[in-house]
Amino acid sequence: EAMRPLGLVLVPTRELAIQVAEVLQPVADHAGMKVLPVYGGASRNHQVDEMAKGVEIVVATPLRLIDLIKSNEINLDDVQIVTLDEADRMADDGFTPQVEWSLRHCVNRNQTMLFSATLDGDLIRAYQTNPETVAIDEATDTVGEMSHLFLGVHHMDRDKVIATIAKGIPKIIVFCQTKRLCDKVDQELH
Repeated sequence: EAMRPLGLVLVPTRELAIQVAEVLQPVADHAGMKVLPVYGGASRNHQVDEMAKGVEIVVATPLRLIDLIKSNEINLDDVQIVTLDEADRMADDGFTPQVEWSLRHCVNRNQTMLFSATLDGDLIRAYQTNPETVAIDEATDTVGEMSHLFLGVHHMDRDKVIATIAKGIPKIIVFCQTKRLCDKVDQELH
């Protein structure tokens, strides 16, 4: 029989699926619920076995979710709340048809939340009815003492440039495209 979760979080990447599930699990524990991340690039059988134990909240990437719906491993009829995390990124990455297909299976949802650093009106109109915007900061807020510097650096020189900058600044943050690249940059900097 297909697993029937009560909540669904859609995310664009497996790294984000794991991260969101880890953050939600302590809260779910207090409510007596279980959270499960489901995503491609990992054992499908293991995820199906975990679902069979009973899961109330699923954190999924769109393609793995569709795969599980089509194989009748998951049924979204009981989902009440849907959250699209990084909604703008999912749209930019071409997941809009998959997200819309999945949402059509959430026939009884009564709340749809979109989380995003930047969100355009098309996404809001496509996924929400009577939307309400909750913002952390106003768009007009500014930081007085911040400056930005953009450097065009050949990828082979990137680590050397970062290391040189880090010598003159007590704390820096380096953003990378993938977890693997983060690990590589960390090793190179050490």
